[in-house]
Amino acid sequence: MAVEMIGGVDATAPLWNGVTPDSLRDLVQLLSDASYHFADDSAGEWGTARKCLDRFAQTVNACCLGFYAIQCLHRDKPQLVTLDQVMDAVLRDARK
Repeated sequence: MAVEMIGGVDATAPLWNGVTPDSLRDLVQLLSDASYHFADDSAGEWGTARKCLDRFAQTVNACCLGFYAIQCLHRDKPQLVTLDQVMDAVLRDARK
């Protein structure tokens, strides 16, 4: 049986604090969606991109995921959104 991996880590590892593999994939998809919308040079899509990034940050904070887990989510697929942008969003949400 193949082990599902997220960013090179077993999707059932303790690192994920019990977050299901499906929910982890949803988080990766939020980053991909943010990247897609940020790619619009006209900036018309940037509001949507920020909303995706904000939802990612809220969920990560609600699940108490740590820095390494966030890194793994970010590197699971190539992203236009940088890890710095992701961490800024997570910190901004945590400091509300």
